[in-house]
Amino acid sequence: MSLKKIGNWIRLQNYNTGLKIIKRYYPETEVEKKSCMISIGFLLLYLKRLFYVLIYLPFANAETFSKYFQSKSIKEFLMRLLGFYKTQPVNSKLDNKYSVLNFSKSSKPLVSIVINTSGNGLYTYNCLRSVLKNTTAVAYEIIVLNHNNTDFSYQKFVDNAVTQITDLKEDNVTKLQNLASEIANGDFLCFLDSEVIPNEKWLENLLAVFNYDQESGVVAPKLIYPYGLLKAAGSVINEVGKQTNIGEFQEVDQFEYNFIKEIDYCNSAGLLVKKADFIGTGKFNPDIKNADYVFADFCYRLKSQLDKKIYYQPLSSYVDFRLNKEVADPTFFVDIWRDTLAKPKVQDRKESILIIDAVIPKPDQDSGSRRIFEIVKLFQALNLNTYFLAHKGLREEPYYSSLVNIGARVICQKHIKEKMVKKLPIILPFIDFVWISRLDINSIYGPVIKSIKSVPWLNDTVDLHFIRIRRELELAGMDLSKIEEKINPIRTLELKLAKLADYTITVTEVEREVLMQKGIDKVVVIPNIHEDQISDSKTLKFDQRKNIIFIGSYKHEPNIDAALWLANEIMPEVWKTDPTIKLILLGSNPSTEVIALKSDRIEVPGFIHDVSPFFLQARVFVAPLRFGAGMKGKIGQSLEFGLPIVSTYIGIEGMDLENEKDVLVAENTNEFAEHILRLYQTPELWNKIHINSIQAIEEYKPKSVLKKLRLLLNALNS
Repeated sequence: MSLKKIGNWIRLQNYNTGLKIIKRYYPETEVEKKSCMISIGFLLLYLKRLFYVLIYLPFANAETFSKYFQSKSIKEFLMRLLGFYKTQPVNSKLDNKYSVLNFSKSSKPLVSIVINTSGNGLYTYNCLRSVLKNTTAVAYEIIVLNHNNTDFSYQKFVDNAVTQITDLKEDNVTKLQNLASEIANGDFLCFLDSEVIPNEKWLENLLAVFNYDQESGVVAPKLIYPYGLLKAAGSVINEVGKQTNIGEFQEVDQFEYNFIKEIDYCNSAGLLVKKADFIGTGKFNPDIKNADYVFADFCYRLKSQLDKKIYYQPLSSYVDFRLNKEVADPTFFVDIWRDTLAKPKVQDRKESILIIDAVIPKPDQDSGSRRIFEIVKLFQALNLNTYFLAHKGLREEPYYSSLVNIGARVICQKHIKEKMVKKLPIILPFIDFVWISRLDINSIYGPVIKSIKSVPWLNDTVDLHFIRIRRELELAGMDLSKIEEKINPIRTLELKLAKLADYTITVTEVEREVLMQKGIDKVVVIPNIHEDQISDSKTLKFDQRKNIIFIGSYKHEPNIDAALWLANEIMPEVWKTDPTIKLILLGSNPSTEVIALKSDRIEVPGFIHDVSPFFLQARVFVAPLRFGAGMKGKIGQSLEFGLPIVSTYIGIEGMDLENEKDVLVAENTNEFAEHILRLYQTPELWNKIHINSIQAIEEYKPKSVLKKLRLLLNALNS
């Protein structure tokens, strides 16, 4: 074992020991209001912690040491040394250096944020400050409720954009919340307690759940203790009215608390609801005195009266400073909901599919990612619980959140050395189907899954590697016998996995036929998925367009080869006739040789999140792919925009596109230059290809691919 691996192992043991200390200490502090820091159990954990700290010193870096020596006191230093620290970075520092908060007053807010003050101006100020800082993508207004004995010290730091309702005689905040709903201008109401700090994108992510499910009634956030442990991932109430916070004192990053799911009700720290639903349900019940039971009663009424769902959204999180109060008398609430509480909880009986890929997909960077992202959406549309396991990589934004917000249950590394295969025994008991993408990932996970559980395994080839590699080597002029020697092990492995799997997925009919000829009989074509991206208002006419574009991830060798051929050989022939035409090489991760192509006539902009303006304004798309396999996402992307294409036959392989009808096909430099100029200079030809390319995308639309997936699932269940 290398020193680096030893250091990583020690670091992990050190972290886990500190976590055990925190998970023992803080629940006692919160619930019992006392600390049992001195006991045999704690002393053993302290010794273990100190042991790991000492032996980790030779492996530690400057950043690790700084965490200790930045302590403000000897007590803080010793507490950290013994393992008392936040389990993760949380925004738990209250800012007492007051400064003016300038809110912009929206004439048409989407959300009205109603904040119940706690009686402590410092908390109210910090809640408002966090809302201002972390609510950037949503139009909102703020209504602050001042009641009973409230500290008004925060008021001089807020401007007139904040509406305040003050009633110092009223000790029933529920009445003021109901009043606020009547004057609110937003389509949504968000009720907040002032003793919470909303984190980044909190409101944006709450709203995302209403896009995920149109039957959403209430959406609740994740609540985190200031020391970093989970406070609530939703809440439940049993038949006698006892309230329980789901996941309390667990790690915030534990998988089971990090996907959108239905819950009983939400904690009174905050919820988001449509104003129409709030009014239609009769608002909050002012006769219930405890805030949590008020929220629970409202959630139960919303479900029973409007048949709406209550959701927990892990991507929206608040740091919750409220002290755990004495348990309220549930009698009044139980009397109202006795029959409902007595019913057994409905278990989730939906079928589940586990999708495994190399990394979390980045659909704006490569076509393989976009395809798997769209497939996740389609499985959700088929009413399956969709789990997604990434073989490598930590949570990377915005891609992790994008998956969670379409309903996926995402499992990825918590630390860079974590072996995700070890997660399978925990996950597989809940899984009915497994979909594994790419050759290397299938070879790692497929046989392991079969050894654990007899579950249908779908082997998604993405492309047949032995075909792509053979074409590349043929283009390079390698001897046929050496080519065969090179690809034989890869072909053998691909065919072996195809035989082991219950079904093998190809992206094109061409590859399906290759496998069928090799004796693989259960093969299904699931192509790339594309949707129209054009409209009459956005689509420019022929004479309003200019320039030529190509797109591709330059981590993929066929794209580098295509870009070099296009820039160095094809375009010089085009420029002999029209030197004003520019070539734009779009795509992520441009290699050194691609970047070197930059000139007055060639642009290499690098990664751009939204490339639609380029497709909407260009006159021709060129795809001079000389090797590769599978369906090419760049071709489908161009068809989405109705942008006429010049490509090789390899580029349009498996898409049933016809030369001179849907596309123009060229196989050598002169043909490419000739066809580019024909399209670029002939409006009649351009318009014909434009119209036909729009029609050609029909087979690859989500509704068409959804039918294929439904048939596949039916076959697996038969």
